[in-house]
Amino acid sequence: MPGMEYVPPPRRPLSPQGTKVDPSAFPTAQSKQDFSAEAGVGLSRISYEAGEEPLLANSEAEAEYAPRIEKLITDSFRRIHTVPLRKRLASLARRMEKIQKDGARLETYMANQEKGELLKANLNKLRKGMRRIELPDWMGEGKVTIDLDPVLDGIRNMQRIFAKAAKGKRGMVMVYKRMEDSLAEKMALEDLLFLLQDAKTSADIESIVEGMGPVSGRPNKSRKEKEQPPDRAWAKWYRIFASPSGFQILVGKTALGNDFLLRHRADSHDLWFHAKDVPGAHVIMRIPQGKVHAEDDAEKAAALAGYFSQARSAGRAEIIMTQAKNVGRIKGQLPGCVKISSYKTLFATWEDLDISP
Repeated sequence: MPGMEYVPPPRRPLSPQGTKVDPSAFPTAQSKQDFSAEAGVGLSRISYEAGEEPLLANSEAEAEYAPRIEKLITDSFRRIHTVPLRKRLASLARRMEKIQKDGARLETYMANQEKGELLKANLNKLRKGMRRIELPDWMGEGKVTIDLDPVLDGIRNMQRIFAKAAKGKRGMVMVYKRMEDSLAEKMALEDLLFLLQDAKTSADIESIVEGMGPVSGRPNKSRKEKEQPPDRAWAKWYRIFASPSGFQILVGKTALGNDFLLRHRADSHDLWFHAKDVPGAHVIMRIPQGKVHAEDDAEKAAALAGYFSQARSAGRAEIIMTQAKNVGRIKGQLPGCVKISSYKTLFATWEDLDISP
């Protein structure tokens, strides 16, 4: 209370009435071990008779909880790597939206080409000080209003409008390239996201993200990574199947695997498959020189591309098929990030597909 002197409480005694505690009342390590041996349980190995194999006391618990722990680890790994990928995809979507706005603005610049041609044909009607002029369009069906700079004469106004049109053309070339690269990056990121979601174990996820940056998804281009031989650990990177004619069909399991197939396993005449507009694995059907693939060979490769894609549950998908020479890697982009110059599509189903290697 205010104005009263503080008096601390008395200290509590360590033992009641000053009695001594008998150490023998507490179990020692030896007594715990003896108890475990008598009860037949414990976290360490149980003593066993000569000639008998040692057994883990918690083997039943391990058998029950190991799959649960593995699932928790796998889900945690999956979440660690998918969250930044989703953020990257959202950022990419905003970038593509901005590119579209830039394209729309540049298209208005390109429309100045026609206005410039109209001014060129009607220079005799232009006077310095004019702010706008109306001229009949080329079809003679209406009039076109052209804004002018009153400070400039007719020729300089024409040159100014032609310069805007030229700027629009140059800009549209860059817009097309930026959009093409962004779409290819989006496809690679969605493929990587699908592979992570489709992974069954934490080891699968570790293989998928091998060589990838922690957040951006870009490859870690260390000197050691560059010097790795092309045949390194192929079993972690792709699956191998056979077509009805015996041609080898390779299916990427990771982003690096997709990239590896195109760089080191595909010849220019081999066929490349991918589910259209759907994330999935890259598939290569290797065709020996001088051989021709049958229709059922392409059907099986297309079915594998559909099965190892996000369209798996649908049972049917449209598949891109093209020669490997028409698929180009994009320098400086993600592994598996490609652009396709030409292709054709076919529909594939995989209800009766045999996915055994």
